[in-house]
Amino acid sequence: MKMKTITKNVYEFKELKEDVKEKVLDDLRETNMNYEWWDCNLMDISEQIKEKINIDIESKDIFFDFGNGCNIYIEGNVVERALLSKYSELISLDLPNKFGCFTNYMGGGLNSNLKNSDFDLEYAEFEESDFEDELRKAVYQKSLDEIKSKIETDLEQLHNVLEKGFKDLWEQHNHLLSDESIIQTIECNEYEFYEDGERA
Repeated sequence: MKMKTITKNVYEFKELKEDVKEKVLDDLRETNMNYEWWDCNLMDISEQIKEKINIDIESKDIFFDFGNGCNIYIEGNVVERALLSKYSELISLDLPNKFGCFTNYMGGGLNSNLKNSDFDLEYAEFEESDFEDELRKAVYQKSLDEIKSKIETDLEQLHNVLEKGFKDLWEQHNHLLSDESIIQTIECNEYEFYEDGERA
């Protein structure tokens, strides 16, 4: 019995009909998301934290989510350890479990969880002065007040770095899902298709 050979034409993306192009783009919508595309962004955030605040937060300790509760955060104990390394006088700092930026359930963008939380720098614990001289005690207390102010500034700056980092991640995410980016991937990898849009 003689076998019948069926041949199918293959096409470059640009040669497909418009409605088939749309199908291809939808089918390949996640193609640029099949790797840990966020790694470079998180490394940039980590470097910004080091540069602006002079504390070490590794990129693996920065978490983000684009789901229903869009957020970016670092575990509170990781931030506390970094600040303890920076300020030798600091013993403990009662931070929220997750320090970062979170969307309000009412919308309106990202907000710091330091606002309207139980966090208060008055609860920060510092090494006690063992000076008997009142003047030296007062000087030490003044230096602690200055450190508290610096910690507050550090936390505000950390919030700002995380907020900007989240926006950069969001832009990168949307770009990777865009038609333009998918077409670029198709062309770079020289994908070919059958007339119905299936990959050849």
